Amino acid sequence: MKPKILLVADDGYQNNIYHYIINSCYGQAISNAGGLPLVALSESITNDYFNLCDGIFIADGAFVHASNYGGIYEVNKELPELSRKREIMDFTLLELAVKNKKPIIAIGRGLCFINAYFGGTLKIENDKQVIDKLSENLTVDNGVYQHKTLPITAIDCTSNKLSDYQQNVCSFISACKGGIL
Repeated sequence: MKPKILLVADDGYQNNIYHYIINSCYGQAISNAGGLPLVALSESITNDYFNLCDGIFIADGAFVHASNYGGIYEVNKELPELSRKREIMDFTLLELAVKNKKPIIAIGRGLCFINAYFGGTLKIENDKQVIDKLSENLTVDNGVYQHKTLPITAIDCTSNKLSDYQQNVCSFISACKGGIL
């Protein structure tokens, strides 16, 4: 049976229509690695989504809200709008995955989110959110971040190229099948 990997989509309004958006490369990478991508859309059933999946994929996207790392978020027209719904779902899923030691992989913003969750800080540089202080729980090697004791991998990758993170997703899928990440 294929491991089920849960992703959370960004949400928002465009032309007065509420929609969800997710980079198709993520689902393709999960499928190519032997997993089954699932997309979480409703925060009211986040626990149900969690119970269905074998691993969590925290995707790239807009900035991590400053309140997640002790800062104050100020609206800036130059920066992307934040999805508080996605923030809540990502936080809840991360918290559940850490508590239950379920494998987690993250890309770009997901890396920033995990860093903030574990006590690291972020800053804005050249209209991008980057790590200011790395959490003491994370180590880094060649742009790949690992948690010291939990099955968490985060990739510092803002590319939309499938090949840029396919190998890491393959390792993650293996961990979801019961291997070691």
